[in-house]
Amino acid sequence: MPGALSNFLMKNSIGTTGAMPVIHTTNAYAGKKIIQGDLIKPSRCDVFGEDLTYLFYGRPSYKKTGDAQIAHYWELPALFVMDYDKIAYKRIFPFDTGAFEGERYPSFINMMPLEEFEVTGALEAPTAGQCVLRRS
Repeated sequence: MPGALSNFLMKNSIGTTGAMPVIHTTNAYAGKKIIQGDLIKPSRCDVFGEDLTYLFYGRPSYKKTGDAQIAHYWELPALFVMDYDKIAYKRIFPFDTGAFEGERYPSFINMMPLEEFEVTGALEAPTAGQCVLRRS
């Protein structure tokens, strides 16, 4: 059953455009392991209680809320950019679900339960699966 956000988007769609890429962000150390193994391995998700790989549609965006949110220079952030159409998905949300569960969003966002924001069943949503990185 679609959530409130999915219902709103279906009723207020203004048309489709070409798909943007999906992005996986990590630190350089983990990025090197991904390149060597040709695989982005899922890790344990505290929100859903299962092993998942997180991807951003388009580009990741973090709101600066102090030094704790800024990557230190030695972490050397790495990005893996993949074709949207070549990835299969399990769940789709319009924001960081960990930040939602940690109540880091304004109260008008957190007043709704997380499942109301899921858009996996929306008309343009992808299907379930896993993410694999292949070198070109």
